[in-house]
Amino acid sequence: MVTFSAYHLMGIDAAKGTLLWSQLQDNYPPEKRLPGYGDTHSNTVLYEKGFIYYAAGDGNCGVKLKLSDDGMKVTELWRNKNFDSYMGGIVKMGDYLYGCGTVRPDLLSINTTTGVLTDSLRVGTGAVIAADNMLYYYTQKGDMMLLSYNQGKIKKVSSFRIIEGTLQHFFASCNTSGCIISAPRKHPDGVLTYTESKASWAKMAIMVIKAIEAKKNL
Repeated sequence: MVTFSAYHLMGIDAAKGTLLWSQLQDNYPPEKRLPGYGDTHSNTVLYEKGFIYYAAGDGNCGVKLKLSDDGMKVTELWRNKNFDSYMGGIVKMGDYLYGCGTVRPDLLSINTTTGVLTDSLRVGTGAVIAADNMLYYYTQKGDMMLLSYNQGKIKKVSSFRIIEGTLQHFFASCNTSGCIISAPRKHPDGVLTYTESKASWAKMAIMVIKAIEAKKNL
């Protein structure tokens, strides 16, 4: 198991509960550590074929590690401070990671072999998931976007604005049974669900508008 504590990424033996290795998140020196500074790591860590990928905007930012065959240690292969996703998740599609930046609130892509940023799309702070060879990006301003990707290059295909809820549109999403489920903050019904098939994407905005109009007519 791989997870974060406040200042370390840790590898833990899931059967025994023993610590196997750790990597310090060293962006804040110990004398400057305060609650909320350098101790918040919201993104899920990714593992594939002996490599660990993570993005900790409040820590070491974008990192690739090689896990030893016995799982007892890791070796850092690259680190990129500009791939600084703080929350909203990252996805790996082929040889590229995709995630939102923090200092620059753009959707970023980074080459997993070289650790070099490949592309950026100015769409604002948000969160990303992937399905059916497409990216789905939900911004904190309420824009739901369908994006294409090709060798790290990102292109906006279509979008619509979610106008329900108030405050930030923090992404609590999943993709299940052909549906996108999202949770705008302080929405009275808690969650919103949209069909996810490519044929239906263009109709999503109409569905949202009709649902709101129907609710007003009750």
